[in-house]
Amino acid sequence: MNFKLVINNLSKEDFYKDNLLILDKYLEKKIKNKKLNYKIQEYETLNHEHRHYVYNYLNTLSEKIIYELKDQLNLIHKTNFDANSWKILIGPWLNNFLRICYNRFYKIKKTINNNNISEVTTFYCSDNDFTPIDNFDLVHYCNNDDWNAVLYSKVLKFFILNLNNQTINLNLDLQTNKKKNLKSFLLKVFSFFLSFFLKHNDAIIVNSYLPKTENIKLNFLLKQVPQIWNLFKVKKKEYNSELRKRIILSEGKIDFEKFVNKLIPICIPTCHLESFIEINNEIKRLSLPKNPKFIFTSNNYEYDEIFKLYTVLNKNKSTPYIIGQHGSYLSGVDNSFFKESSGADYYLEWGKDGFNKKEDGFNFKMVNRKIKKNKNGKILILDSPYGTNKKIYNRMDENFIKEEWLHKLLSSLKKELHEHVVLKLHTSFKQREDSYILKIKSICPKIKIEKNNKAIFNLFKQSRCVVHCYDSTGILETMISNIPTFCIWPNEFNHIAKKYHEIYNNLKKNKIFFLDPKELAEMLNYNFENYEKWWLKSDTMDAKNNFLNKFSIIPKKNSTQILANKLLEFSKIE
Repeated sequence: MNFKLVINNLSKEDFYKDNLLILDKYLEKKIKNKKLNYKIQEYETLNHEHRHYVYNYLNTLSEKIIYELKDQLNLIHKTNFDANSWKILIGPWLNNFLRICYNRFYKIKKTINNNNISEVTTFYCSDNDFTPIDNFDLVHYCNNDDWNAVLYSKVLKFFILNLNNQTINLNLDLQTNKKKNLKSFLLKVFSFFLSFFLKHNDAIIVNSYLPKTENIKLNFLLKQVPQIWNLFKVKKKEYNSELRKRIILSEGKIDFEKFVNKLIPICIPTCHLESFIEINNEIKRLSLPKNPKFIFTSNNYEYDEIFKLYTVLNKNKSTPYIIGQHGSYLSGVDNSFFKESSGADYYLEWGKDGFNKKEDGFNFKMVNRKIKKNKNGKILILDSPYGTNKKIYNRMDENFIKEEWLHKLLSSLKKELHEHVVLKLHTSFKQREDSYILKIKSICPKIKIEKNNKAIFNLFKQSRCVVHCYDSTGILETMISNIPTFCIWPNEFNHIAKKYHEIYNNLKKNKIFFLDPKELAEMLNYNFENYEKWWLKSDTMDAKNNFLNKFSIIPKKNSTQILANKLLEFSKIE
């Protein structure tokens, strides 16, 4: 059977055609009620071993590409940065880009190998529209149907398929510049006032993930006045095709490498080429310490281009660069190579192997944060994020599975519990369609849906138990707060590194983690009046404490002082 391959939204003509092959499951909604003959490319989850193999391969490829780019970028920018410096600058973008390309490339390859495709509509756009400003833009772009359609089309062109196809030119407008508001203006004014107290050797501490009061305390312990760093979003500069012709990568050994090596010179974010001088000038203009004793962040290494270049410039002056853990992801296969790709001198984990494996770490977010649970409160369910389409597997298709699980969980709850349930939508819920909430309301009419940015810790205080629908940092937060905690997500431990399977299985054994929504609903139904009794059982407490000891040490009252001492110790190491 011959198929027309659908890689984007359907055209008007497609509604009158049979034998459509839909590349992504979420596109099915466009034709579900059209009585067309179609099939969907099957969902690709990738088993544990395959994920580990791919990430290891892509990590190695990233290192190779950075080494090749190093001399060429240094020549263009008249710099002398080593490979580690360029890893800090372009590594976060390159890692995301390779994962995105891997997913799209092998999805197309599998599709054309397993099906007879006779027709496809392809798409193109200008290189200027396709190329992101920075890493943040790339993550935004990869969720856009049109941008993905162009990338899929580039893959199809690579395979040089002899197909009956129509080509459509797309005008993409995907820039993500943030609108200025009163809050940002006031922060800027306050930052200007604080800058008068800045010393040339003050440490840079930005997004430490400590609570605000503890972050202020940390600065005072270091004998410096806290600062508010106003970093700016890099503006789009005109794409310079002649400049990009100076970037030439080796051909590559396999088809995928040949594909990405041809694409990278086109797709390197403009912040690393056209806007590089502008960013450097902005650093000179900003009131930043000339010789900071150290640089510490738990977040800005990923998307903040000014921070990254400032860090590189100071690292080359022997300033220690320290990254703190910012979430519960360290157990996951997806992030197995995070530390190797970060370029940091030291990495501070929350678990028992933290502080550069010299002494125990602690959860920065929970320092002196007191959350008293409400035994008579609500059942709080934390919905999973919509997700970004930047994984090597079909992350967006996972949303459908998670939605089905949530529906099964809610429909299995006793009706008399419905008015006691609060569903907190993830901040990414706006990416979902209105039908998502309507479906939930049809199953559970009396449920309260929380969709604003109400502080999650305030919701914890109003809850008798918390249900986590994905493997999140929140699990660590509710466990540390000793709030009865339940977890549920598909694919069991497929995303978890094998060495941690035993500790997660212990959660499953003690009914903290569930694989069946109906079983979790039963637990919620029959223990509503006293989740505390189950939670305080010795076996449950042991499972909880073992999990925390591994991934999230409960902070002490003087943890901020301990952190300050450790940071100063790092700054004195030659």
